[in-house]
Amino acid sequence: MKLSSILFGLATLLVAENAVAQSAPTFDQIVEGAKKEGKLTAWVLTPAKPETTKALIDAFNKRFGLDTQLEWVPNSPVTSNTRVIAEAAGGNVTVDIVGGGNEEEVNVALKAGIMKPYPWLEVFGAQFPALKTLEDKTFPDFKGVAIPYYQAVWGVGWNPNLIADADVPEKYTDFADPKWSGKFGHNSFFLSPQPMLTNVLGYDGTIALAKSIIDNHPVYSRGSAAASQDVSNGVVPFGIFLYNHAEQAKRANQPVKFKLFADYIPAAYGHLFVPDAAPHPNTARLFTAWFAAEGYKIAAEYEPISSPADTEGPLSKLMEERIAHGAKRTAFKTDQDLEASAKARAEITLMLSGQK
Repeated sequence: MKLSSILFGLATLLVAENAVAQSAPTFDQIVEGAKKEGKLTAWVLTPAKPETTKALIDAFNKRFGLDTQLEWVPNSPVTSNTRVIAEAAGGNVTVDIVGGGNEEEVNVALKAGIMKPYPWLEVFGAQFPALKTLEDKTFPDFKGVAIPYYQAVWGVGWNPNLIADADVPEKYTDFADPKWSGKFGHNSFFLSPQPMLTNVLGYDGTIALAKSIIDNHPVYSRGSAAASQDVSNGVVPFGIFLYNHAEQAKRANQPVKFKLFADYIPAAYGHLFVPDAAPHPNTARLFTAWFAAEGYKIAAEYEPISSPADTEGPLSKLMEERIAHGAKRTAFKTDQDLEASAKARAEITLMLSGQK
């Protein structure tokens, strides 16, 4: 290769890098832009209570001298993804922030081309140091695209009025034991979190376990929150659901206890992302960075939220203890992990519908 070609290539690279650097706004410019926008629309699953979101927007406005009006819709991530992808295709995106989806949902949105990388650390890193911790925990393909803001971790919850603590299953695989046939609750949506086990059991092992659990006749509910309520209301003595839903039930003085599994710990991160065509981009990015790094602490006063940045929190400690005694944590680390889980999700959905 000629020297002139090499020099031209290096010059082109430097021009591109300078263009990116020049295009990145400053923190002050973002705040000034947010003052002019005055509105924020968020489709975020967690948190969900009106009193929580009011406390959040009040704190956000006070922190940055804004008067932003908030519209917060606690949609499921699947619903939000479907809608924003359709809106983007039609050239009329109405939402600023989409949140709550795990790595699989974010991957769907990313592949649909509705968001682009953004220099989060460059713009917000000085004001919100915790963003660096969050980026370090981000799935490689999502760096600069989505920010993890809460930990979704599943375990077994039980009603101590209906079953003794010592009798509650310890392992995920115990749910395939025929002695529990028809006596436990489970999420009806692709037997969540079962597909995540492909990371530790492989595809075939995950499908085999799913079949055994389905054959054990769970009492199905539409989501983790509903599974938690079935336990507290006495529909079933125990079931599989999220840590934060168990904590929410406890705060409401409902008869629910919870522990992580001793063999496998299904875990993922809930994420926030800003669509490329968001109508209020400055407010959206400022709120996303602030909420993920700091604002979650305000939300946690009203409902349980365990941030990935909170490495000393109770959920992190529970996980450390289980892992120290041999439990394996599921985690999406590669594209192959996401593909295997998506394949298992599709297969289990067919099994639940009776088509397999």
